[in-house]
Amino acid sequence: MSTVGAQTLKHDFQREGEEYTVYLRIEDQWIETWRVGEEGNCMMYPSSVQYEDDKIRFREGTEWMVERVDEETMDITFPKGRTVTYEETQRDPAAVCDDTNDAKGDET
Repeated sequence: MSTVGAQTLKHDFQREGEEYTVYLRIEDQWIETWRVGEEGNCMMYPSSVQYEDDKIRFREGTEWMVERVDEETMDITFPKGRTVTYEETQRDPAAVCDDTNDAKGDET
């Protein structure tokens, strides 16, 4: 897996009645995992990583297996065997979080 510039991928999840989107912002030796909820609640987890062919290896030893489906789609298999399909997006998760936080501030 080669990274040329930054790439942002997303997947929409539904769990226990809550909907949220996970964004993966992938850069050279760096990945940001963003979780953006319906209510605009945002969390970002930065990690240092190494890319090896079809793997993303985290500093603590965790590995994600990566399979490029096409130009805009990537399957990521997590350590417990769950595979999730992420699609490329032009949306910046930081901007999405700022927009939802600004909208919340307008409620008076």
